[in-house]
Amino acid sequence: MNDQINVAIIDDGVNEKLYNTGVLKYNIEITPNLMIRERKKYDKYKSSHGTTCAAIIKKYLPYSVLSSIKILNDKCEGSVEQLSLALKLCADKEINLINLSLGSTYFDDFEILKESLEYCYKKGVIIVAAISNENTYTYPASLTNIIGVKCDKKGRIKEGKYIYIENSLDGVNIISSGSHNIKNFKGINGITNNCNSFVVPFIISEVYNMMKENLHYDLNSAKKYLKQKSSNNLLEEIDSVLKENYVSSDFQKYLRLKNNLDIPIILVNNFENSSKYNFLYELVKCFRNDKYNCIGININSNRQINIFQNNVINNYNGNIDKNLFNTIYYIYNPDIFIININNDTRYMHKIRKILEVDINILINTNVNNHSSNIVFQGEKYENIISIREKRNYKIYENINVFVNENKCIPGLYDYLKEVLH
Repeated sequence: MNDQINVAIIDDGVNEKLYNTGVLKYNIEITPNLMIRERKKYDKYKSSHGTTCAAIIKKYLPYSVLSSIKILNDKCEGSVEQLSLALKLCADKEINLINLSLGSTYFDDFEILKESLEYCYKKGVIIVAAISNENTYTYPASLTNIIGVKCDKKGRIKEGKYIYIENSLDGVNIISSGSHNIKNFKGINGITNNCNSFVVPFIISEVYNMMKENLHYDLNSAKKYLKQKSSNNLLEEIDSVLKENYVSSDFQKYLRLKNNLDIPIILVNNFENSSKYNFLYELVKCFRNDKYNCIGININSNRQINIFQNNVINNYNGNIDKNLFNTIYYIYNPDIFIININNDTRYMHKIRKILEVDINILINTNVNNHSSNIVFQGEKYENIISIREKRNYKIYENINVFVNENKCIPGLYDYLKEVLH
């Protein structure tokens, strides 16, 4: 059974003699020019990041068989193209579990990784990945088809325990300890640094054990298993852990966040229930297609928040206040916010009180000409009057836009770009 579960570590290589991690099933290197070759002529006793990950896996799974896909150089540098190829290679080699302690925080890299991640998902490969050390949105760890992890930096969660998170702003599912006691070939014990990377191999071992129990597994069953096995009900300090990890809206006091957001903010008041997410999604897509890191935030009347980017939606439930938007800003590092409110004037007024909204869009098919506003009809608009204000050394238009057709989005987008530049 054990050799039927194939685990691969995508990293800077596994040097198997240092911690006696055993013979590697595959020992592959992907070069910067994307050449795939067998890894040869290396120091098998040299310490490396991937080697430490292998040692942690072996600590919990001594009889497991590992593979190594080396994409990082000695400075832990590599390209997103190497990562994309490594993911596809793992799927083709019938790898079941991928240990991934690396990723990208650059939003445009998602398009490069998208195809290979979908390929792995369709092949049934489960990826456990670490979020960045800055705890900002990371590809692929923050995506919904990944098991994303990070550490509890204050060490309240002990080795071998973890918290499972249903919905978090950064997309992470697991908070655990990155500290593990491992022994090298000389019999000398050492404790790994408590960092996000070293949570991954421990969670790999948990998912591996689930696979041994259930041959008919998938990502959803793995997440369900992790939730059931979590220590959520056993940790006395769980509230403070969650607050510091973006699961509660009371997190601003734990982070050095900005009081005022210095990005354009567009507020969409959607009075057409039939449109729901479509208008927001299409407008966000226009900005992102032009290489803007645009984040769409949909707010429902039940306080459920959907965060849109690319084709990815992260869900969150919590208080809607300035702390929330500051934290989203911190995690996603956006160029622009588009906030959509579905037919709820309470939240419309609340948002305008807590944020400096630059452009107000009303979606309403029953629109007449409005003085002191811009009226969009199809591809045309009439600019009657605009009020300029100077804020944060930038000039924005404080305007109202009335939209009565979804097909007006391309024309509206062109106008918004003109106003916001």
